[in-house]
Amino acid sequence: GYKNYLRIYAPSDATLVGATIINSAIGEKKELRVDNSQEHEKAVFGMLVEVPKGESRQIMLRWQIPNTINTKALVFLWQKQPGTGEDPVNMLFRSSNFKIRLTPAASLTQNGIVGYNTVFGSDLQVNARWQP
Repeated sequence: GYKNYLRIYAPSDATLVGATIINSAIGEKKELRVDNSQEHEKAVFGMLVEVPKGESRQIMLRWQIPNTINTKALVFLWQKQPGTGEDPVNMLFRSSNFKIRLTPAASLTQNGIVGYNTVFGSDLQVNARWQP
């Protein structure tokens, strides 16, 4: 089986909304227990992820950052785990008040949501900029 302590670094003022592990083979969803901390001036969301041998799981994390007049950009760095194959990733940015532009260009755009539904074989940096 696979066992990993997964950590997500988010902006320091991010609030975790939810963390779910999904077994799509049987339609099962379970909330993950998340440890919250601060490190390197970032909010850190950490959780133990266990996947039985021969199976797969999806991890869905949702967090919010406050809309402030001074915040106009966000850099999101997806660091691929060394020694593993390609990682399927569905990354969405949502805003009802701002227009969001992503670099590299988003592959998904619909009703205030932009993002990616793809496979990453190496580290990826996404630059998100928004304007009213």
